[in-house]
Amino acid sequence: MKNTFTIVSLLFLLNSFGQNLNFEILFGNYANDHFEKKFHVQERKWVLDNDQLSYSIDEHDTRYADTLTLTKEEQKRISDYVLKEGLNQNIEEEIEKDYLKGEGTKGVIKGFIQINSTKNTISLIGEALFLVVDTPNGKKLKELENILHNIVDNYGIKE
Repeated sequence: MKNTFTIVSLLFLLNSFGQNLNFEILFGNYANDHFEKKFHVQERKWVLDNDQLSYSIDEHDTRYADTLTLTKEEQKRISDYVLKEGLNQNIEEEIEKDYLKGEGTKGVIKGFIQINSTKNTISLIGEALFLVVDTPNGKKLKELENILHNIVDNYGIKE
């Protein structure tokens, strides 16, 4: 009886520390305009390091970066979504569509998701970001980005 109580107490104690979630995810759209001799870049980068969420946006004429400290509820919301959608695994896809070949465009979702000591890579590559986001894993990652946008948009608002 005493051993059972000790084991249950130890498991409860270990579980109470929770999971350590870190990630770095980049949504990028790139175009090489040969006619105008310009290279266009649009990137959104999200970095979660435990309770610190950093993000940077570099699109068109907009550049913005910030870092927020997340609440336990926000961390749990992100962690629950990652686990529920199975994003805690290696995700690698290359999407090809013939009608965009040779246009000099590229879309990517790249990075990693790490839970405790297990680090999984993300590499979704296609001729355009809208093609990458339209895949099943791309939709899940886009929804994760929507959750992060929602947290940023509501940051500091107390109900």
